[in-house]
Amino acid sequence: MSSFLLFMAASCLGAPIDNGELKQLGEATYKKAVFKLYDASLCMSSDVERFSMDEPFVLSLEYRRKFSSEQITKAGIHEMARFARKDKDDFAALEPIFHECFPDVDKGDQIIAVSESATEAKFYYNGAMSCEVDYPEFRELFFGIWLGTETRVPKQAALLKGEAAP
Repeated sequence: MSSFLLFMAASCLGAPIDNGELKQLGEATYKKAVFKLYDASLCMSSDVERFSMDEPFVLSLEYRRKFSSEQITKAGIHEMARFARKDKDDFAALEPIFHECFPDVDKGDQIIAVSESATEAKFYYNGAMSCEVDYPEFRELFFGIWLGTETRVPKQAALLKGEAAP
């Protein structure tokens, strides 16, 4: 088993990013009522001092529950439309791509997203690349779900970005 796969079980450290070594900025658990949905961690290049949406980063989600590809896709597109203040139909082109990126997940599965630029990202499901995305404003719209100023979970965003103590 490669060292990449060994590191993946714990966090975003060891994810494939071209900017040298990674450092973990923070982590958070996402819940709905009393149900834990997934644990997230955020990493950036070790030479970056603090989180910036202008720099490449890695977001890791380790699932605590089972979700279908359809549920994940629908939620992602819904949130992107909310951020963009557009209709969900405006993001219809992403639906088949998201189904490729986000297969059905079970408890313990991990999806790692590597945000390489403002428009490009690579996704890994349990260590294997599942898809690549190139879409206008993808970083702001998609990763804003967890890291943006209009996130529904500002406490978790602050924890992920290392701006708050657990």
